[in-house]
Amino acid sequence: MSYVVVESTRYIGAVFLVGIVIKLIDDHLDQSVSHEPGRDIAAYLVLLFAVAVSLAPAPACTLFFAAYVVGMVKDPNLILPTRLPTWGESLLVICGGMLLWPYPEMLSSITIMTAVQLGDDYVDQELDHRENRHNLVQQWGKIEVLLSVIITGLISLLVDGKKSLVVFLLTPLINYLFQRNSKERGAH
Repeated sequence: MSYVVVESTRYIGAVFLVGIVIKLIDDHLDQSVSHEPGRDIAAYLVLLFAVAVSLAPAPACTLFFAAYVVGMVKDPNLILPTRLPTWGESLLVICGGMLLWPYPEMLSSITIMTAVQLGDDYVDQELDHRENRHNLVQQWGKIEVLLSVIITGLISLLVDGKKSLVVFLLTPLINYLFQRNSKERGAH
């Protein structure tokens, strides 16, 4: 096999695995994943993340850092177990990420995960409303969030087209594979 095929496969595999980790952590934090004894997924998430980092460290780590930071935006003043507000932890993670990885790598991951999170809020707006969870659609409006998805998506494509395209193509697959219970979603 050629070097390009192997490297492309590793890259796509890393983005796919870290995407699963991000999706399931988000579901876990939203209390949508079963918490029955013997069903905790934490060990599997760490294992998947380790494999993703082994395959392609830069996208796996920076996408994870960015997902963490973007996820904190919803409640910036919440005090976390570190005794820092979420905005403080987010700032530390951004600075740490920029020390560990080149600036464009972190910037592209932040813009990509912003687009993904905004898109997730758009899709989950009814469920989040029913479950009384914060959602940017409720705060900003449908059109504003949709325009923000388009703008951040285009910016991310300009900053790192390859990573953006891979994430945007794999996100629907990951969401399909790990979709929440259809009753929770209000499906008929």
